[in-house]
Parts: sequence; C-alpha cells; structure tokens
Amino acid sequence: MNINSTKEPVYDTKGTGIGQKFLMIIIGFIIMIGGFFILMELPDFFEKKHNESELEMFLRSFLMMAPVWLGAALIGFSLLWNGTYIQVFDDHIQGTGLCGKNNNKETFYLTYKQIDNITTSKSIISINSAGKTYKVLANNDIAQKIFTYCYNKKGNLQL
Repeated sequence: MNINSTKEPVYDTKGTGIGQKFLMIIIGFIIMIGGFFILMELPDFFEKKHNESELEMFLRSFLMMAPVWLGAALIGFSLLWNGTYIQVFDDHIQGTGLCGKNNNKETFYLTYKQIDNITTSKSIISINSAGKTYKVLANNDIAQKIFTYCYNKKGNLQL
C-alpha cells in the first residue's frame, strides 16, 4: 500500500472545492448573523406570551432560531468535508474520504479491481469497495471526469 505514489496522478482533487467550502462558511456566517439581528430586534422574544403553553413557547423559539441553526449546519458541513480528496492514477486511486455512518475520515488505496462501484451525485464522488463507501467532495466537472475515467478503467479490466 503505497499512499505516497511517485507517479503523477491523472486527476487530483487536492485543493479543489476550496471555493465551495469557503462560500458555505461565508453564507453560514451571514445567515447566523442575520438570525442574531432578527433575535435582537425582538426584545420580548424569549418571554412567554399570554395563554401560551411551554411547548408553544419552545416551538416558537426553536423556529425563530432556525437561521442560526442553518448557518451553523452549513459551517459544520463545510468543515466536515475539509481534507477529503482523491488522486486517480493509471493503476489505482487513493485519497481520504468520509466513511461510515459517523462520516469518519479514512485514507484509502484501491486498485481498479478492488472497486465495486463508483458514482457521482453533483460534486460528491462515492467509491464502494469491500463493503465500505468513501465519499469525496470535488468540483462537479472533475467529479464527472474521475467517474468516467474510473468507470472506463474498471470496464476494461479482464476479471
């Protein structure tokens, strides 16, 4: 298992998607700040209204906090994908992807024979191998190129 291959990759997503991640962080902060400004404009926001149950107060508070939650989710989502990448070589692929229910980052090195399936959904590349799925964020155009290249490599293998 040679993670640091000396050959040049055919495709490499290291450093790509930075704009997407940065944009999600900026939008997340804007949404959060907007949510805080909305909350500051409502001085009696957290006070219980006349004839309002505790549940109604909780639901009102939760819904008014939605922009803050949404902004935090965007920032968290962006940070989660940070560091995922794929390098495509003539005889194998390698990289770091999100894996499992907890989306743990795992390093992988797979020959084309070891790949069971590869799919793309917009800018996410999913690689299935031996019961594991590795997900990598990439720009949409490079994700399609990687998918096509790996699919053709896999199809041309004599199994």
